[in-house]
Amino acid sequence: MARTDRKTLERTRMRVLAYLAVRAEENSGQGTSFGLMTRSLALTEGRVRSACRALQGEGLIVVEARFDEDGGQRANRYVLTKAGYEVLQDEIDAAARRLEVRPGPVEARRREGPRRDEAPRKPDGRDVGRRPCRE
Repeated sequence: MARTDRKTLERTRMRVLAYLAVRAEENSGQGTSFGLMTRSLALTEGRVRSACRALQGEGLIVVEARFDEDGGQRANRYVLTKAGYEVLQDEIDAAARRLEVRPGPVEARRREGPRRDEAPRKPDGRDVGRRPCRE
């Protein structure tokens, strides 16, 4: 069985945190069930379960057992903690910093001037110092 790398696990954890935050807003803090998470995130049960255990161990989510009035077990409820919201906000802020507009290669070249390996050109686009080809 293949192992999953840490980057994929971290991405899965962040997806679960983000999903729980969105569901909390939609359900006014009611939380969500494990089965609904797996279907909505399109992840395997093992991946979601592993992510939930890790997040619970880090204190970022709380898993609450729910029971019917007759004592039967219902689906557990997964709720984001305050620390979970803070970690998610930090991740969102870091992603926003990574996506800040940076000059692309064309804009950077305009500031630097022509590249050394590029021949100088006239305003009409022809190379300077070259004769037209004879046919």
